Amino acid sequence: MTHDEQGQLSAKLGHALGINIARAPRIIPGDGACPVDADRTIVLTKATAAAITLAQPGVVGRRLTIIAGTNAAHVVTSAAANIGDGTTGLNTTLTFAAFIGASVTLVSLTTTSWAVESIVAVTPAP
Repeated sequence: MTHDEQGQLSAKLGHALGINIARAPRIIPGDGACPVDADRTIVLTKATAAAITLAQPGVVGRRLTIIAGTNAAHVVTSAAANIGDGTTGLNTTLTFAAFIGASVTLVSLTTTSWAVESIVAVTPAP
């Protein structure tokens, strides 16, 4: 059973029982794309700085939490300046401090933009 199939099964079981069963975190062990197809927690585990790409959300209300699982300065980059952090202008990059636990939670406000809901030891930049 794949990771996604496990998550779908957990969600269906939780719904049937009337409880919220959280999906297991998605581990990204190297450089690559951040999946945005479902609400999820992403853990970056590359030993050195990972280069992660972030797509447009595609739907309103999508929630992603991205957490550093290693002491590396991971960088998440969006193809467009579409990450709002409550300051002037939109951002394209999120640079994580080189500490386990650095994290950001993003919520999609539109099908093409993200807003920072919470942020710990991550620096947004244009």
